[in-house]
Amino acid sequence: MVLPGRIFGRILILLTSAFTLLGATAALAFNISGTVVNNTGKSGRIYITALQGDQGPGVSISSAGSFTITGVPSGNYTLQAFVDTQGNGVRHANDPAGSLPVSVSSSDVTGQSITVTTPATVNAVAPQIIVYRGNGGNFVMWDGAKDSNGRPIADKYRVSWSASNGGAVIGTKDIPSGDNNFFAHSGGLSTYWYKVEAIVGVTSAASGWTSVTTTSGVTVTGTVNLTGITATGPLLVAR
Repeated sequence: MVLPGRIFGRILILLTSAFTLLGATAALAFNISGTVVNNTGKSGRIYITALQGDQGPGVSISSAGSFTITGVPSGNYTLQAFVDTQGNGVRHANDPAGSLPVSVSSSDVTGQSITVTTPATVNAVAPQIIVYRGNGGNFVMWDGAKDSNGRPIADKYRVSWSASNGGAVIGTKDIPSGDNNFFAHSGGLSTYWYKVEAIVGVTSAASGWTSVTTTSGVTVTGTVNLTGITATGPLLVAR
């Protein structure tokens, strides 16, 4: 097919403009590289982020050492690093952390050094809990305390259960602190009592023992369809 000269010329101009725009966009993205130093004695994966406000590009490394953040547009950033001591990708109030300002203008930024330090300890707060009876087990929920920056205070929570109020502990389950402040106890009896401890390092603060709350009302039934995944354990359905 032969295109008229004017149409061909317009297409060529559009293509040239598009490639020019793509080239200019690519040229605005730079790298920030450097090292993270961790002498706190605490270990875990280290997350480094170039923040503008509360978001920005980042990278994670298995331990202290070199890093490179790619695709960083020009601008002023706070380069922030923290040690993921609990292994769930969530920054906790007592995790070692460090930061420094960095400016990206017209080239890659190299040689940045961030030293993470242990913050002043934020003490554990005893959670308030409630336990509901479910189909074939019990559902334990609690309020997860956060610091003034909205970070979880507890490193983890330990759920314990007993056959009586304050009696011998039958079993326990550790739950990483984060956004999911609950424990679905499959097979738990309606007569069980539960308590939850918020743990920070070697210290803790525990709730009182709480019995299972049984509720009356309507029964909701239905079907859960899983597409593209294979179920490997009990399925939790809550409202």
